[in-house]
Amino acid sequence: MKRELGDAELRATILFKLVRRGCWSEKVYFPYDTLVNWLGNKMKKDGNRVRDMIDRLAKDRYMRFYKKGNTIYLNLEKKEEIVAFVGRFFKIWTKEGAS
Repeated sequence: MKRELGDAELRATILFKLVRRGCWSEKVYFPYDTLVNWLGNKMKKDGNRVRDMIDRLAKDRYMRFYKKGNTIYLNLEKKEEIVAFVGRFFKIWTKEGAS
């Protein structure tokens, strides 16, 4: 069932997906289109909003593009901020689990 996500919840979902997969450097990255398609299928609106949010996260330097913009990974310098932000939305997930 598709659902509507607020901006903060969408941002947390994107970051959570990358944190859970351990995408903290250019050695471990995630395909941009795969993330957009996966979240676009889960939301009521299409992937345009997801693309805009990913671009905003990259502009805020929470994530970086790699391989000519085809893949993304999280900025290791902002790890504590990302972990704290995601922890507010996903209570099951704790800081100790994000090593």
